[in-house]
Amino acid sequence: SHYVFFSVLGYLYPNTLLPTMALGTVWELFETYVGIYQPKIINGFGFCNSPTSKNGKKIWWYGKWSDVIVNFLGFVTGKTIKQGKFSLL
Repeated sequence: SHYVFFSVLGYLYPNTLLPTMALGTVWELFETYVGIYQPKIINGFGFCNSPTSKNGKKIWWYGKWSDVIVNFLGFVTGKTIKQGKFSLL
């Protein structure tokens, strides 16, 4: 989903690489913070009961640096398609 979303952003806004990557990185940092500290203000969003986890709760909030890399690759793909420099043949 990251790749597709950032491909669309790269296609629609090809001249916004730095701000787009900055926002994507900030989002990953936010996900990391929420996953670790679980602030009460978002209690009920991204946390669910799970019989397979140790404490009975499954956490969907977690930031990954690999997402930032995938975001970049998606953006570059969308930008390349927009500029007409991408061909399958």
